Amino acid sequence: MQIGKVVSLFTKLEKGKPVIPTSKLNVVESFGIQDDANASNTNPRHVLITSNQTLCDFNLNPGQLKENIVVEDFDIDSLKSGEELKIGDVKLRILFMCEPCGYVESLKKGLLKEIEGKRGVLAYVKTNGTIKLGDRVSKTETTYPQVPYKVFDRFVWMLEKVPSGKVITFTDFVEGLGLFSAYFRVIPAYIKRVQNTNLPIHRIVDSKGNLIQKYVTNQNEMLSTEGVLIKNNTVINLEEDRFNLKELY
Repeated sequence: MQIGKVVSLFTKLEKGKPVIPTSKLNVVESFGIQDDANASNTNPRHVLITSNQTLCDFNLNPGQLKENIVVEDFDIDSLKSGEELKIGDVKLRILFMCEPCGYVESLKKGLLKEIEGKRGVLAYVKTNGTIKLGDRVSKTETTYPQVPYKVFDRFVWMLEKVPSGKVITFTDFVEGLGLFSAYFRVIPAYIKRVQNTNLPIHRIVDSKGNLIQKYVTNQNEMLSTEGVLIKNNTVINLEEDRFNLKELY
């Protein structure tokens, strides 16, 4: 069994700003790092874990990839979605590899392509606790269902989990899939791709609870049959009838 240790820790106090080094991270179950700008009850991207070897391979300094945790003597890139990592007394559910973005290319020309699949893994906090420098890193025997890496596959995976009598908004998709606001524009495109399938796209509404009858015929009748109250093509009790994103992870 691999046994690694934590060699660097970082937190982000303000979105759009660099991460700052720290000696410990206080983490909260189903929320993320306490006081971190990315902590969220809805977005699962709680913690980014990177290996020290990756930083060395690409001649990067700790914190440059905006990671929260750097470990050594542990092959982070070999972790699979659904596995559980224990760091100190904290348990983390591995979700998927962190996809490189334009920011990475700004660090070094060509890095966006070179670091694909090696930036690190995103994890969801499963237990309260404190992660400290020098803490032991290891896998547990616990496993969870896998979460797809590709965004469209995650969209399908997420839609399949919305039960009868519940609706999901565009905002919920962006948050629950662990995406950024710029991805709002892809949701309609994804809906079009699954229009002729058995997926419950009638349970999708826009971010204000309005029906998307442009994509779904008879959506009003289908939702009403499932017990969702509709008035003027809008879900009346949106907060009550909204799918709880916490059920995803």
